[in-house]
Amino acid sequence: MQILSAKQNHIVLFGILIGFALSFSNCFKQNERSKEFLQKEVSALNSLDEKRSYLENVLHSIQEIEYEREVMELGELPDDKEIIAYQEKRAKLQMENMIIIEAYFENFGYPSRPELGQYVALAPFAVVYYSDNTEDIKEEHFRYFYGAYKFNDIPESFFLDYLSSYYRMKTGKQYPVQPKESIDYNIHQIFDALSIDY
Repeated sequence: MQILSAKQNHIVLFGILIGFALSFSNCFKQNERSKEFLQKEVSALNSLDEKRSYLENVLHSIQEIEYEREVMELGELPDDKEIIAYQEKRAKLQMENMIIIEAYFENFGYPSRPELGQYVALAPFAVVYYSDNTEDIKEEHFRYFYGAYKFNDIPESFFLDYLSSYYRMKTGKQYPVQPKESIDYNIHQIFDALSIDY
C-alpha cells in the first residue's frame, strides 16, 4: 500500500474540505429560497394536483411553525438563543409564504374551492391570519379575498376576520363587531364604513 507524503495528505484534505464547502454552499442556496426562485416555482405550477400539493405544503408549514411555538410555550422556558432562532425561522417562513401567495394571486387568482378543495382554498387566508407583520394586510390583496367571499371560496366568518384586519389597516381603528348580529350584517357594515360597493 502506497503511503502518501505529508504534502499529498494536505492536498487530499484540502480537496475534501472544498467538497464539503461546496456541498454546504449548495444546501444553503437551496434553503435560502429567494423571491425570484419562489415566484418561478409558483408560475411553473400547471395541473390542479400540483397547485393543490403546493398550497398544502404552505398550510403544513404554518401548522408546523405554530406547533413549534406551542411546544416552546408549554415546555421548559427556552433560552434567548432558542427564542431568537425561532423568531428568525418564523419571520423567514412568513415572508416566503407571503411571496408565494402573492405570486399565486398574480398567476392564478384566488385558489378555487370547487377545484382545489376547501382546505387548500384557505391557504391565502392562513398566511395573512398567522402573519406577525401587519403590513401583510395589503390594499392590492383585497380584491382577491373579496372575490373569494363572493364565490364562496372561503367561509363568511373567515372573510369577516380578514375584513376586520383590512378595516384596521385602512382606518387605524378596530371595527366593533356586533356579535348579536349576523356575520353577513357585520360584513356589510364594514363595506358601508369603507364605502365599498357590493
